[in-house]
Amino acid sequence: MSELVKCPFCNSSEITIDDHFDTPVGRFSIQAACGRCYAIGPSSDESSKASIEMKEQQAADRWNQRAGNVVAMCKHEKRHVTAHAVDGALGDLNLRVTASGEYSPGGAQNCYQIAEQREDGFEWLHSIIVFQNGNPADGVNGVTLEAVLATCFDRLEHFQKGPYANAYNAEALHHIERAIEALKDRTRERDRVEAAK
Repeated sequence: MSELVKCPFCNSSEITIDDHFDTPVGRFSIQAACGRCYAIGPSSDESSKASIEMKEQQAADRWNQRAGNVVAMCKHEKRHVTAHAVDGALGDLNLRVTASGEYSPGGAQNCYQIAEQREDGFEWLHSIIVFQNGNPADGVNGVTLEAVLATCFDRLEHFQKGPYANAYNAEALHHIERAIEALKDRTRERDRVEAAK
């Protein structure tokens, strides 16, 4: 089996291929996983004809390819994002947001890292968000703004159903919902233009 590259999210070498996931039809796939930050790689195929060794190799290859893609996208120019901060460069929980990677033809970077700035000066990487780079018709390689906003909307919506509901969350929900709809309108208009060609 191919040697597994380090985790692109936390730089750990503790990568294993030992996760088997049952499916409704009785098949299973295998994934590589990081033992430090629990990042999970793409699944192997669920085909019942493939041996465990073949699936393990496939999971290893897919982990290495995905890790390489993330590292390549995030290694270029880095820029601190401070819009989340009430005061200074760090937000709540001492989180630093860094945009990185080459600028796309649309003028934006596609990789965002969210790390905790600890008192000892060490940064603990909590998450990497990789956005779609290029035309999805050529292959999906990241997430969309709509998907990230939908995640934030869902989380706030559930907070509002709990004991700490407040007017600030309600206002944030309203604006996030409007942002999602505006982006959906952009997609609808693009689709109409493409269909008219």
